[in-house]
Amino acid sequence: MSEHTPGPWILREDSCVIVDSVVGYSIAGTRTKRPVEENAANAILISAAPDLLEALERLSAQCDRMRMPGQPMSDAEKAARAAISKAKGQS
Repeated sequence: MSEHTPGPWILREDSCVIVDSVVGYSIAGTRTKRPVEENAANAILISAAPDLLEALERLSAQCDRMRMPGQPMSDAEKAARAAISKAKGQS
């Protein structure tokens, strides 16, 4: 998987298009046959993706630092790592 367009991304609510906030180019759109409300909800979630990925990576690293030797990963940590891998195209 190639590298994604770095965030932050912004949502142009007038068109449900995700825009690279640095150069202003459209990077994702929601022109589908789905209801407008669903397209808007999808666009909001997509625009939050870079922030969500960064937050999960930071939380995962903190969990690693705080885990006692020999202590297993919690289910939440496993889920976070799986989501990180999926977001990076590694699973």
